[in-house]
Amino acid sequence: NIWAFERQARELAADGHTVILPDYRVSCRDGTNATDSVVDANAAYNWVRAHLAEWSGDNQRIVIGGGSAGGHLALITAMKRPRSERPAALLLFNPAVDIVSVASWTGLEPREAAIISPALQPVGTLPPTIIFHGTKDSKVPIGDVRTFCTSARVGGRNCELIEYEGKEHGFFHSERRDAKTGIMPFADTLARS
Repeated sequence: NIWAFERQARELAADGHTVILPDYRVSCRDGTNATDSVVDANAAYNWVRAHLAEWSGDNQRIVIGGGSAGGHLALITAMKRPRSERPAALLLFNPAVDIVSVASWTGLEPREAAIISPALQPVGTLPPTIIFHGTKDSKVPIGDVRTFCTSARVGGRNCELIEYEGKEHGFFHSERRDAKTGIMPFADTLARS
């Protein structure tokens, strides 16, 4: 849903950033699979690169991001790009990094899922990455993301994982202060972005 990050987009735009919210096909709405979504993400990224100059943008300063499946799409799009076309950075919210383990949700066979699984790609093409993730995420296990970031760092890449204790999938939309930490997830992830 392109409106999932509308509030973040408005805040970033108010701070002087050019923000584009693309959409992609999904199985429940379009009868497609995850590979189709990857095609759409690449088409959106190509469009941004082709049109960014119209807004006085710089292709060397593009940051792409998303949450959950959208985080996966941003991540695999960046990792599969030639070095000269990679985004400058990734901003990810509870991204799915191991697509093979959730292949049944994607409409793909495990062999097909492996092709678009960031956890199985060489990390040498990973741009600087920041990931916001709840430790109690029941949809995308924090362990998968910890393993991914560790692998990236071992491979010489910058992958910063910010963990939010006890938080579930999609926690970053919440404007309610955490009783223990006093942190408001929406404001905290936006400030760190």
